[in-house]
Amino acid sequence: IARVERQDNGSIQIGPGVGGEITWAPTPASVVDLTVNTDFAETDVDRRVVNLRRFSVFLPERRQFFLESSGVFTSGLPEFLQPFFSRTIGLENGRSIPIAAGARAVYRSVDRSAGLLVVDTLATDSARNSLFGVARYSHNLGEQSRVGGLLIARNDFASVDVAQTTNVVPVIDGFTRVGQVTLQGSAMGSATQEGLLASYGGAGSAEAAVVGKYGWARVNLVGISPRFRANAGFVARENIFGAGLNAGIDYRPLWLPGLVRAVGIFTDSVALWRAEDAKFQEVNIYASPAWVLFRGGDEAWFFVEKSSQVLTESFEPVPQVTFGPGVYNFERYGVSAFSQRSRKISASFEASIGRYYTAETFRGSIGASLQPIPHVQLAATWGYNRFWGQGVSGGAADTHLILLESRLAMTPRLQVIGSFQRDTAGNGNVINARLAWEFLPLSFVYLVFTDTRPAYASPAAPIPEQRLALKVAYTWRT
Repeated sequence: IARVERQDNGSIQIGPGVGGEITWAPTPASVVDLTVNTDFAETDVDRRVVNLRRFSVFLPERRQFFLESSGVFTSGLPEFLQPFFSRTIGLENGRSIPIAAGARAVYRSVDRSAGLLVVDTLATDSARNSLFGVARYSHNLGEQSRVGGLLIARNDFASVDVAQTTNVVPVIDGFTRVGQVTLQGSAMGSATQEGLLASYGGAGSAEAAVVGKYGWARVNLVGISPRFRANAGFVARENIFGAGLNAGIDYRPLWLPGLVRAVGIFTDSVALWRAEDAKFQEVNIYASPAWVLFRGGDEAWFFVEKSSQVLTESFEPVPQVTFGPGVYNFERYGVSAFSQRSRKISASFEASIGRYYTAETFRGSIGASLQPIPHVQLAATWGYNRFWGQGVSGGAADTHLILLESRLAMTPRLQVIGSFQRDTAGNGNVINARLAWEFLPLSFVYLVFTDTRPAYASPAAPIPEQRLALKVAYTWRT
């Protein structure tokens, strides 16, 4: 690999590198992977979001090495409480951290599955040298049940001004299905040693789901103690316990018009309390009293979202919008629709109006995708938020999130992919262009360009960065 980089309009830095991977399948049921000086230059950039909730945003893993066999190491409540999340390895606030070496072994059979993952990352100006270890075992109990355990450890070595930190998280989880009823849950603890200080915590989740001919219902329970830490995982909210309900009716009577396949209602809600003193924190209810599924796969619905929240400190979701401590009750009303995504031309739309804490809001998004021939695809999405009234400085504030994407497959083995993102809430413009050429089976040439700049000038604007990477990956088979 060869990289050409520049930061803040400074001098151009050029750096070559070499890395490699070995994949060995000693038996049909097992695979061993070794990697050295791993590079992910070909990985797509993250999609930016405007986060208006007090939960951490879950960004999915995109790197191929960690996507492979990722299901073996999965546990917890997806996108809320995951004791292991591979994005904690080699990434820090969206910036890459060099991976010195890693090893993974996975075994799967009809009766059981097991996995082991060890990765060492190098120190940078903003991150310490870290060592990750994950061990997994899961045993099937018949055809519809399983029980398993997971052990995750992360050690961040000491630096000049920070003491060594060691975090260990043991997990027990299980799953069973009886007819149309599915039950699953996990229980985990944590032990964290930071210098001479030690702390311990616990967390857990449970889910019961029923899926039938006329609808579904899922109930989630989650609890996270004040001192629970999963340094190699994802925790959307700390020091809470709560419950969630996701349910809907899918009704398909014969008397429906020919264009309509089904009608129904659905709701998605969550209520949270603080774990240390059981004080109420918030409840959010998203409900659609009218949902329509058309014959071609298009959907449309009307929705209502109501929220009651307690702020114990000031909250600034986007620039110029700040709400002080207090108790807030608010709601919004909207409509949403999208067409079937596999069509040559597809579109999506959402618009809502209502209150947001003490401010008035309008939220909207519109998107379209065009695929005139199988080798070409163009897509565009625009998300808009406007806030005005109490809590908004200057009288009004706006956010724009624009995403433009294109894909051109000149041949089955030669593709050019490009994207542009403009995020005014996060003050960023990002251009990413990638050429991928598979010149031999499983052997590639990648040329990747990324340009990140502020969307507008401000004292806290991010530093402009430009990167060009040329990566050649050649695969030998024996």
